[in-house]
Amino acid sequence: MIQASPNTHRSTSSEIETVHYLPVSESPIDRILEQISKMEVPGREHVEHYMRHKWRMNHKPSTLTGSFYSVSSFLMFCAILGKSRIRDIVSGDIEAFIEHEQDRGLYVTTIRTRLNHLWAFLHFLSDREIIDGRILKRKIKLKAPDFLPRAIRLMSESYSVVLIKHVIVR
Repeated sequence: MIQASPNTHRSTSSEIETVHYLPVSESPIDRILEQISKMEVPGREHVEHYMRHKWRMNHKPSTLTGSFYSVSSFLMFCAILGKSRIRDIVSGDIEAFIEHEQDRGLYVTTIRTRLNHLWAFLHFLSDREIIDGRILKRKIKLKAPDFLPRAIRLMSESYSVVLIKHVIVR
């Protein structure tokens, strides 16, 4: 959906008015819908409805992009698994997708964000009775690893002694 705004210009030598249409930048939903039309995944029409729904709910462009990427990568993964219909998706497919994302070396927070986008899409499908709601019963929880404390670099002994000698006693 390309929009244009007219730019009228009057020529000084003649009284002929010419109208030039300048293209207005595409909206994020237009770019996403164009990418959806090129996808060969199960449930492509549902992804389009979902993205239009998110656009009508006035989500930010970055949220739309993140949701689209998460859902499309999951559906491509399902297509690789041999799923031809979106109704064939089971909770094991979601778990396998999470393992696949972890094997790619992504951070836990990135995977958690993608999983949240995917849950929202699956809830959308469940509300419209496209998929079975039992898929959503058991949530997958990812835990970020505990970070180890940074090691303190050892100072040389002479520097440590100098610091101790200059202690002010009050």
